[in-house]
Amino acid sequence: MMIAVVEAIEECRLAAITAEFPGECGLEMLKGCLEDEAQGWSDQKFQTWFEGMELKYGQRSPLGISMISLYRSVMKVIKTCDRHLKIEQTYQ
Repeated sequence: MMIAVVEAIEECRLAAITAEFPGECGLEMLKGCLEDEAQGWSDQKFQTWFEGMELKYGQRSPLGISMISLYRSVMKVIKTCDRHLKIEQTYQ
C-alpha cells in the first residue's frame, strides 16, 4: 500500500522540478493539498495558503509555468494515488 504513496511523493517533487520550481515546492504543494482535502479548508484559508505558496516560490517558474498549473498536476497525482490505494486494498 505504501508504494502508491511513495510514488505520489516522488511524482509531486518531479512535477515541480520539471516545471522549474524547487522540488520542495512540489512536496509542500502535496502537503497543502492533502491538508485541504482532509480538513475541508474554507475558500479563504485555501486562498491564504495558495498566495503564501506564490509568495514563497513565485507565481510562475523560470519556464513560465504557473503555480496553479503545478497545483493541478499535484491534484492529478493525488487522485491517481487514491485510485491505486483503493485497488491495492481490494487485492490484499
